Amino acid sequence: MECKGKSKFFLEHQALLEEGKKGYDPSVHSWRFAQQVPLPEGKWPPLWKYSKTPLDEHEKEERAKQNREEKEQLDEELWRHRRIETELQRRKKQFPPGKAPSDKQLRKEVVREYRLARAQERHVKNVQMAVRIINRRYPDKKYDLREITAKSSIYELGSAYCHYNFTVYSPTDGPEFFFAETDIDPECERQVYQCCKIGSGSHGCCMGCLKEGVALIHPSSDKFIAGHESFDGFCTDSDSDDCY
Repeated sequence: MECKGKSKFFLEHQALLEEGKKGYDPSVHSWRFAQQVPLPEGKWPPLWKYSKTPLDEHEKEERAKQNREEKEQLDEELWRHRRIETELQRRKKQFPPGKAPSDKQLRKEVVREYRLARAQERHVKNVQMAVRIINRRYPDKKYDLREITAKSSIYELGSAYCHYNFTVYSPTDGPEFFFAETDIDPECERQVYQCCKIGSGSHGCCMGCLKEGVALIHPSSDKFIAGHESFDGFCTDSDSDDCY
């Protein structure tokens, strides 16, 4: 069936073709009617031939390490989610039928308790790292951690720190009282910034611990980093879910 609605551009090119012009027409709109470029014969090259430059051994190790860390983080999140859901179902069974609080309220309580437990584990790990430094400093003392008497998490100028007071016990000297300042989640002992014994000398002032009302004894102010700025930006694990 012949199309009745031909445009003027089609009619113009049709007239040019009838006059004897063949092939590609360089005039305006000729691209609409130009001949198609023939495709090359044979198979197209596979896409893998155009891949990026191969990685060297160091880059491969870094990529593999990154993939392992991402997998471990994902596994930890899945384990955390399952643990929370299991605890949620266990608590719901403790109430009579129809008397249980909403899932949202129970989940909020479970998540809060889980965060506080994780924070407590982190604090114990940080202080144990400080005790290892003390034992290397005084190898004949053989200190053991007895109690974390005070702790505070300080967020200051884009960094996060923890201050601790804790007691240790030595078979030779008995109990002693220490102060430590660490990164909020240290990966190595270099992130334990200070660890010293608290004696009867002058004590420093920490604005972060004072603002939160944490009764934490500090050494002189030149021996710790965080807490010298007097602005809002401090919190403790006992008062906020964000300290996790």
